[in-house]
Amino acid sequence: MEGSFVALGDSYSSVFLFEIRASATGKVEFGHYQTEAMRAPAADLPFRSQATVATVRFFKTASGAPAAEFTGRECVLTSPDPAKVGTCPSYHIIVSDGRTVGLPDTFCGAQVAGECFAWVRTYGDIRIY
Repeated sequence: MEGSFVALGDSYSSVFLFEIRASATGKVEFGHYQTEAMRAPAADLPFRSQATVATVRFFKTASGAPAAEFTGRECVLTSPDPAKVGTCPSYHIIVSDGRTVGLPDTFCGAQVAGECFAWVRTYGDIRIY
């Protein structure tokens, strides 16, 4: 599963990048997740994060589109120096590859399980295979 795309719909335009490799049993072999706000106010910059993936679950949405749910720790970068990391809260993300059923790809993420802020992919691609 991988994706590199832009989603509009919040006060910021965000670029999302993720790549997850899992075994046939769903065990995470490799996982990386990153965001970068493109139009954040200067007072909010840098507004970037990097994360590792701890768990992944693959499933189908009600429409039949392939989807995945993944969790892990996301560290907010506090300066352009990637060695300077701020807080590292847990996160919970659900992505759906809607192209297979003629729907837009979607990305839903939150730092608290049960909360989810959905973003519709504006351009780019989510691929679950």
